[in-house]
Amino acid sequence: KGSASPRQRELYCFVSTPPALKFSHTNPSLLGRRASKMLTKARELHADRLHQVNRLAKNVSRSLLTTGIAATELGSQELFAILWRLANPVLSRRLPPPSYRADLTLRSQLFASGLVNEVDRFQREGHLQRVATLKLPPRQLVATQVLELQSLPFHHHIVVTLRRVSDGDALKRVETNRRQGHELNRVLARLRGADRHASLPDHALLQQQSDVNDVLARLNQGERLYDVALQIWFSAKTEDELDKQTEIVLSRFRACAQAEGAVEELRGRFAFLSMLPGHHGLIGERYHPFLA
Repeated sequence: KGSASPRQRELYCFVSTPPALKFSHTNPSLLGRRASKMLTKARELHADRLHQVNRLAKNVSRSLLTTGIAATELGSQELFAILWRLANPVLSRRLPPPSYRADLTLRSQLFASGLVNEVDRFQREGHLQRVATLKLPPRQLVATQVLELQSLPFHHHIVVTLRRVSDGDALKRVETNRRQGHELNRVLARLRGADRHASLPDHALLQQQSDVNDVLARLNQGERLYDVALQIWFSAKTEDELDKQTEIVLSRFRACAQAEGAVEELRGRFAFLSMLPGHHGLIGERYHPFLA
């Protein structure tokens, strides 16, 4: 989360995994035998996922500590309060979060108001709001680039989503790109036909194949593939103020080694929801591959 003052920053790291099966609090004894077994299995898988998330969170904390960053695990009420503030970024400046109720679903307690969706923005809590997303990644990645975005001179939220790609899926992606490159080269060769330039290499395709080979070598050396998405939420009371903020946000994107940002159109509400922890499935195709 960012704020108007560069001295007031709150940084949170959320760890989540997709559910194995839909989990329900329904009492299995009230259902049939088959449904009862399914619910029992779902609860077992749910408990395993909770254990997995806790283990991942501890690993992330240890990794952060090696870089000099001490992370504190949040309690349930603290976590709910932060989620409520993220879900109600304007209202939370005036009102404190309510107390968490275990008898209600989490999602029903998070959102204190609805919204009116428009083409490139949405209205909520008396403010015009927008979400800008990283469209083109920077030419080269430098750790200090995030300071360009953190120093925005108005209230904002920045969310960086890191999704781990399994080794098997990463290799499938590389092989798919390799096959597509070879197929495109054959198609272009047939189109050139007997032309005297038919035997000349396509330098763009050669560069693509070189990049594919480089990625494959790095994967074999132990590096891992991640999907990365970056989103910025901001709001204003008037349309002119919102447009000025938008210009500043997009210019800050470009200051990060010629990266490009884009304002979410038609899907602003989904983009906003995707910024909440555990809702990264709504990001869609806004991910960019990253090796580390």
